[in-house]
Amino acid sequence: MCSHELAKRLAELSVGQESVFWWVDGKVTYTGGRATHAPMHGGIAAFTAAELGEMLPDEITIPAKNGKPYTHWLRFGRYRGAGHRFWCTYPGGTAQTTLEERAHTEADTRAQLLISLLEHQHWNIIFTPRWEAVPEAGQAESDDVHKIQGH
Repeated sequence: MCSHELAKRLAELSVGQESVFWWVDGKVTYTGGRATHAPMHGGIAAFTAAELGEMLPDEITIPAKNGKPYTHWLRFGRYRGAGHRFWCTYPGGTAQTTLEERAHTEADTRAQLLISLLEHQHWNIIFTPRWEAVPEAGQAESDDVHKIQGH
């Protein structure tokens, strides 16, 4: 599960609160299935690595300096040894357009990357958050795309 600190930040960023684990009164609670009733008791979702993996888009598009869209594909892995053992990234382009996070646990790494996606407002990142509802029949596809526009 992701740390309490990262879970709080994800809730602040309006990430859907559905998980099998919840932070309630500083302790992790198992609900036996995906539940949304824990917030009524002051809880926040303690997302697992698998749940966060479902939320991270497989690809993101970041326009290059010349305006041409550049696709970055999700990659993740694990280092051997001590320190920040897990990494999660959307590589490609330049060091300025590569998103990468490292942490001690896979869940924290994925949570940090999702937070980075939602907080990088100086880029024109285009992706579809997986926690949003599927568009209803007749709704335009572009309504389901989340755009983070820079100022």
